[in-house]
Amino acid sequence: MHDDSRAVFCLLVFCFVLFFTADAFFYYLFVCKESLRKRGIERKGTFMRLAARRGGLLLRPGGFTRFASSTGQQEQQGGRGFFSVFSHGPRSRAELWGLLLGCSVFPLSVALMNWYDKQKEVPPPELAPDFQSTHSVRMTPKQQLGGPFRLRESRTGAYITDQELFQDHWTLLYFGFSKCAEVCPTTLQFIADVMKACDAATTKSTAPEVAKLQAVFLSIDSFRDTPEVLEKYVSKFDPRLRALCGSLEEVKQAASAWRVYYSSIEETDEERKLREEKGVPEVFLDDTYQFDHSSAIYLVGPDGKMKDFFFKEMGLEDAVNRLGVHFEDIYGFKDTRES
Repeated sequence: MHDDSRAVFCLLVFCFVLFFTADAFFYYLFVCKESLRKRGIERKGTFMRLAARRGGLLLRPGGFTRFASSTGQQEQQGGRGFFSVFSHGPRSRAELWGLLLGCSVFPLSVALMNWYDKQKEVPPPELAPDFQSTHSVRMTPKQQLGGPFRLRESRTGAYITDQELFQDHWTLLYFGFSKCAEVCPTTLQFIADVMKACDAATTKSTAPEVAKLQAVFLSIDSFRDTPEVLEKYVSKFDPRLRALCGSLEEVKQAASAWRVYYSSIEETDEERKLREEKGVPEVFLDDTYQFDHSSAIYLVGPDGKMKDFFFKEMGLEDAVNRLGVHFEDIYGFKDTRES
């Protein structure tokens, strides 16, 4: 049984027990006690039943029964049970209060269950884009991602800054590494397909905007990825793909600026001493080592600021349409982004 089912079951059992406990309590409090008080019988611990018998009263589930001494006939005295009062109506103020309090147990239990269900509901995200209508996509990130970095470019091997990279371009930015087994190859292929789909939808009026679209693959693997390795890797997907790499600290700075998660390799002092004793100048990773990392694709505008983000799971058509929302007058859409 799942935790949710177990909680609901326990709640139902609790309500069931509470209902009948309340029925018995209110019956004694407003009915039995009143009958004893009318006959001058006070509760004195275990002698209540003996006192009732002595006064000619017999305690039964339906109330107190008084035996007439002369005829031997039974005369129903005292109060009635909850269900008797519920079916025939109250005859006294005590029965009325007992009926009202007894009937309130069930709606209170239902209200408690509804409150429990509402506590489990997950609130919708504040920035949920409307995928059904690309005209209504409005994205205003609460916290601006991105920041300055300086990394080596795969084509030239020279260092390039974020301003030089993003200036006058729409950029699809993705973080990964060349030895990635599954996620990176499929995501880079998705990015290449998006760029080709944009080319196919280009018209004379939209050509200048499409020409500004580029894709950048930023490697988080500072141990195995070099400019030469990355250039050979990304050229298989699309010749327009650019790649960046850098040292451990340079990559960490860029990933931190974009809030990108990835499993890093950090040595302890003992591991570093042991490696140096063996004559190994730096950390060595074989081709089978895999980094765990996030898979978001960031859309960076010509001003160097993040405009949107994508995942390959959203599909090619939706990705191209959402790109069109951010391009003024492209594919027939107007830019509806909030200022």
